Amino acid sequence: MAHTTFKLPVAGASRASGARLAGPPSQLAAAPPAGGLVIENGSKTFDPRRGKVLDRVCLTIEPDCFFALLGPSGCGKSTLLRLIAGLEFPDEGRIVLDGRDITKAPPQARPVNTVFQNFALFPHLNVRSNIEFGLKAQNALNARTRAIVADTVAAMQLNGLEKVYPDELSGGQQQRVALARALVNQPKVLLLDEPMSHLDDYLKSKVGQDLLELQRRLKTIFVMVAHDREDSMTVASDMAILHQGRIVQQDSPKLLFSRPNSAFVAEFMGKSNVFKARRDPGDPRSAVLPFVSARTASPLPWESALVLINPDSLLLERPAAAGDGLLSLEAHIDQARYRGYIVELVCSLRNSFSGEPGAAAFSRLQVLTSDHSRDWIPGETVTLYLRPSEILTLESGAETVKPISLAGGSDSQGGAYPFVGPGGLNGPQGAAGADEDAGTDAMDGAASLGDADDRAVAAGGGSA
Repeated sequence: MAHTTFKLPVAGASRASGARLAGPPSQLAAAPPAGGLVIENGSKTFDPRRGKVLDRVCLTIEPDCFFALLGPSGCGKSTLLRLIAGLEFPDEGRIVLDGRDITKAPPQARPVNTVFQNFALFPHLNVRSNIEFGLKAQNALNARTRAIVADTVAAMQLNGLEKVYPDELSGGQQQRVALARALVNQPKVLLLDEPMSHLDDYLKSKVGQDLLELQRRLKTIFVMVAHDREDSMTVASDMAILHQGRIVQQDSPKLLFSRPNSAFVAEFMGKSNVFKARRDPGDPRSAVLPFVSARTASPLPWESALVLINPDSLLLERPAAAGDGLLSLEAHIDQARYRGYIVELVCSLRNSFSGEPGAAAFSRLQVLTSDHSRDWIPGETVTLYLRPSEILTLESGAETVKPISLAGGSDSQGGAYPFVGPGGLNGPQGAAGADEDAGTDAMDGAASLGDADDRAVAAGGGSA
């Protein structure tokens, strides 16, 4: 059996990269920064029988940041947004904004405004009255704030619509009114609840560009809740993934995509090439994947691990000056999906190295290419090329960061590669998972502020 000697890097960024990993309080700074938004050990339970909706969430959002909070349905995103807005209060932990503890402050006492998914406009008020509502409620409508309203109306391209009512506006115009109403109070934090979820692809792109330009001009913290990674990656400078009530990773969009710290994050970010690897019992330096076997320069520190291969690291042409360590894999194209500039291929590889009883005959790989010079036809055979350094490892079963080196492995800055388990740094997945919908059901009725109060809170004027 032929082997290739290589070093397996670790998914999850090195300390030298400046990336921040989610973690328990002991791994966070003792004192929050003077500016920005900090959530420390935020927990929330609506129904004890269903467990915690949020479980010891730790999050730091830098000043002037466009931040995106992502996660699947029911993970706790909306509940976390409501905690920041003051529509709910945490059972444990605290929320600090620019050094001020706002954990128990009511919504109207926080420099935080919200643009709700349904916009929450007052149907009986015209555009100008909707925008001015919060200022009037606080007796703050004067010559200076009227000038701010006029500037905001112009910035949101609402000139000529001031006397129009919400039901006469398009969805995009209603959204701009909701943004204008939230911004005239000049909040330090603007919360955006799924701002692009009901838009078509063309409008998503335009709204995303408008939001990014607006945030850069105002230098206000924008916190956007979304479940679509592509919507978020186009605008956010910092992102966090929430899963079963816990932050499992916080990083830049680039590092979340290229260096996920768990199988869940990898798959959520569109990285479906996750496989189980094992150490060869007869050779501690041999890493065995289902479809390839290769030797490392030093003994492997694990018996089994999950490995991740990014779809864009698989090459369909042999790169020049690739070196002797390049792996070549014969693959069969099962599907070809054209996505504009990118072609997504789903390929199958024959499994030859797993050695496990009942193992599948084939593994499937997702491959991304921008090569439009030829047609990619299902059924044809291609050769995939892979640098071993692009095979990332996720140690199976780990619950905390273990800063150990692999094959003498340190990054170019001298930092050891950390291992991060599939449960993230907050512990194994599922230990405290809760269905956010259950929490939402539990807070309906007396605990819910209702649509009218949401409109008032969105306008920054307290209860109507």
